[in-house]
Amino acid sequence: MGRLLDVARKKNWRQALKEVYGDGAFVDYVVNESRLSLIPVLPLDPSLSILEIGPGFGQMTVELSKRVATLDAIEADLGQARFCKIRAKQEGCHNVQIVAAGEAGILPFGDCSFDGVVMNLVLEWCGIRETDHTHEDVQKQYLSEIERVLVPGGFFFVSTKNRYSLRLLTGGRDEHMSNLPFGSALPRWIGHLLTSGRRPRDIFIPIRIY
Repeated sequence: MGRLLDVARKKNWRQALKEVYGDGAFVDYVVNESRLSLIPVLPLDPSLSILEIGPGFGQMTVELSKRVATLDAIEADLGQARFCKIRAKQEGCHNVQIVAAGEAGILPFGDCSFDGVVMNLVLEWCGIRETDHTHEDVQKQYLSEIERVLVPGGFFFVSTKNRYSLRLLTGGRDEHMSNLPFGSALPRWIGHLLTSGRRPRDIFIPIRIY
């Protein structure tokens, strides 16, 4: 991650991805514009303040920011948060603020701060860094916090992966369950038993990325 950020700052974010990761599936995942197909269905307009939870490497951040007044993003991975900020700045998106926080489901924002919240393919990852609470507890905490930071009548868009996808039902390894075969398609109690103690610990205080 250090090299990626260094190249991104010195050259640009696209060149950094190419130099560090080559032309493989990961880079395609980060830059593929087909992932933006959901944006037209969101009720966005230039007057809104939006929160994006889990922007990753900024796959949606830039396009979201072009359609709203302000975009705040919260990313649990500090390196990804920094890369996302670099990407937004290089794309001329000056209405974007990135905060590195959220591993325990706490949103460092005031009540009724946002007109909308976007959480795309993130809910399944919630709790991956938190060992003091279950995944379900962290997910519930996130949902409670989202309700708190939304203005009355605001919108919440959430999408998540299919627990019973064909890939998992046929024994594919689940990246959300410590690469366990069958993964989240297993009965809950078996999944909890097999992944007990595997989740990594990664604690840091909220950091606003400038």
